[in-house]
Amino acid sequence: MKIAIIGGSIAGLSTALRLQNSGHEVSVWERRNPTSSGGFGMLLDQKTLTRLSSLGLRLDPQLQKVTKYEAHDIHSGRVVRRGLDGSFAIQRSTLIDHLKNEIKHHSLNYDFEFTHFEPNSGNNVQRACFSNGHKIDADLFLGADGVRSSVRNLQVPGPDLTPVKTVEVVGMADMNSLPAKSRNTFKKYIHQGKGIAFGIVPCAGDKVIWYFQIDNNKWPQSLGSNHQRNQWLSEELSHWPHQVRRIAMSSRLENTHLWRTTDRDLPLQFHRGNTLLIGDAAHPLLTFTSQGVGSSIEDAVILGDLLDEYESSPHQNLDDCLGEFSAIRKPILEGHLKNGRDLQQRFLGQRPHCIDTYPVSA
Repeated sequence: MKIAIIGGSIAGLSTALRLQNSGHEVSVWERRNPTSSGGFGMLLDQKTLTRLSSLGLRLDPQLQKVTKYEAHDIHSGRVVRRGLDGSFAIQRSTLIDHLKNEIKHHSLNYDFEFTHFEPNSGNNVQRACFSNGHKIDADLFLGADGVRSSVRNLQVPGPDLTPVKTVEVVGMADMNSLPAKSRNTFKKYIHQGKGIAFGIVPCAGDKVIWYFQIDNNKWPQSLGSNHQRNQWLSEELSHWPHQVRRIAMSSRLENTHLWRTTDRDLPLQFHRGNTLLIGDAAHPLLTFTSQGVGSSIEDAVILGDLLDEYESSPHQNLDDCLGEFSAIRKPILEGHLKNGRDLQQRFLGQRPHCIDTYPVSA
């Protein structure tokens, strides 16, 4: 089958690799240039690593094992500790590079900004069109173009995105900014009632990923210009514990990344005709869940398995196959959606906050 994937981040690349492994003619079309990956790093659980291994990726040397979680209540001084089993951190660029290296070079296309489909009426489409005038025909189109997906808006709209209530400012520092005893610990410092928290995730490659989680209604400075936000962060950091200040100030604040976190209710289906949404384009999740990447990779593996069955069954039609994808994925995603909203409500003070709650959706 000829399959065009619009979007070349983790969802698009992992799906391309899974489908390539089954012999499909796959092409990936990404609007950004090859050196732009977005973000800094992520936590992966054992299930996600097993799925990546099934795609042919061997990531062990690039992983940082995270064995403990610590939550610090800054107001009361209370600290909660728990052991973690099967949690690993990896730099986002490292995972993307590994995926790219396994995909046929000619399948990857960069600086192609999707604009529309042709024909633009009816359920099935014939070709995808790009701002540079290029057009690509395919049997199946996959929208993997992120939270604010153009493919979704045009072909499979569904529910709107929820308003942005929290943002994350994410940065990266050198591991030597972290005490040796903390280099396997996911730490979170929580200012209950103030709408702000600071997280630290040790990562492979001698790096530390850090992030501020912010209620943007209480802290509108977080949505200002880069200069305004950095000025505010510099001032705000003076009120935080020494380790927080040391890590954040050891990196350049102007190199931080701002995530506007949002989600949406799940639609009835993730497809219309021969166009299917995957990853954040289909089911954006709040960053509180730490399940965005894992869910995208799970999409890739499940879709590949379903298309294998479709190709081997002369009696099944594509619409039924894509409908089965929604039926399998939605119950799991509903759980992540609910957990993410619960964690966000606790953070915003709309429900009692509990530092004993591990901030990852199982």
